[in-house]
Amino acid sequence: MIVFRSDAAADIMMFDDVAKRMMEIMGREFATRGIITVEQLPDAIARLRAAIAEDR
Repeated sequence: MIVFRSDAAADIMMFDDVAKRMMEIMGREFATRGIITVEQLPDAIARLRAAIAEDR
């Protein structure tokens, strides 16, 4: 189980395999700890949306 934490919102819990796939889609390494900055969010969101559209 992976927990994503943020000071701006509630914690989000995901199974390891789902979190790993999501991080891969966003172009991030699956590490024990990491930060997604505000500057990185537009690209990460675009990648996730593209993956969702492709999966439909």
